[in-house]
Amino acid sequence: MNENYNSTASFFGDLILCKIKYLMLFMTLTALMHFQAIAHTVALSATNSAPNSCSSRVITATVTGGSGNYTYYWTSEPASSVNLGNNPTITVSPSVTTTYTAAVMDNSNSNFATASIDIGKILQGSFSVSIPNAFTPNGDGVNDTWEVLDGSGGNNQLNAYKYTLTITNSSSQVVYNKTETITSGTEGLVGGYISWSGRLNGTGSIVPAGFYQYSLRLYNCSGNQLYEGTLFVLGVSSATSLIVYPNPADDYVEVMYTEMENSEPYNIQIRDQNGNPVLSQQATDKVSTVDLQGVSEGNYIISVYTSEDLHSSQLIIDH
Repeated sequence: MNENYNSTASFFGDLILCKIKYLMLFMTLTALMHFQAIAHTVALSATNSAPNSCSSRVITATVTGGSGNYTYYWTSEPASSVNLGNNPTITVSPSVTTTYTAAVMDNSNSNFATASIDIGKILQGSFSVSIPNAFTPNGDGVNDTWEVLDGSGGNNQLNAYKYTLTITNSSSQVVYNKTETITSGTEGLVGGYISWSGRLNGTGSIVPAGFYQYSLRLYNCSGNQLYEGTLFVLGVSSATSLIVYPNPADDYVEVMYTEMENSEPYNIQIRDQNGNPVLSQQATDKVSTVDLQGVSEGNYIISVYTSEDLHSSQLIIDH
């Protein structure tokens, strides 16, 4: 009797334990399935966000998974001066490149998912540009390329999305021409992007040293502006055309312009490695003395030129 009782009790005990295990497994699987059902992710996309777009930017938050009942919270860095609202889509017109973040809450369980996107400003208003007027494409690794810079002489935004550039020689022949529109990224044109290597049509041989004319037009959402000027392409002249001595020089340098004819006056100019003029004077003799006491030590380009000719050479000043 006791054996039957114990056997029966053991059987029902095992059965109950088995049911408990299956119940716990069922509850665990149900919880996991429920968790998977409510998990959600968010992704952001934007339209009208290309640098050459002049329309307000439209950002949309797309949610995958979850209950379908959401609340949207938008923030920006830098902070926006207007309320961004709580809708899945917002329309913005940032004045600087801005990072927008959407935090999406599933109202069924208060879980959050977030995503961010960088949006460029609408390029409008005045341009920021600085245009050097000389460079030395002689392969020495210093100032070999002519580059249009931002207003502070750096590589920041020009506040433009399109440019056309034409460079002509003294005979009005085009030696370089390019048009380009920036359609991706967030900044548009930046300092250093518009450039010329000094090569004919960009890929040919280096053009002769001399005077060239540039015509640069920039475009943004407010309109366009034309910049024109003279560009000095400085090379290294043959020893028979321009003789500079002593070199390195201290307080003075003698300049001999051997191609001078009929006492025609010519100009002597010293420029730094960025093409900026630091000293200029006119000469009427084949050999002229240039006072260097007010010029700092360093490497320079010294040039002699007339209305029809230009020669240049490296000059080292070592006081």
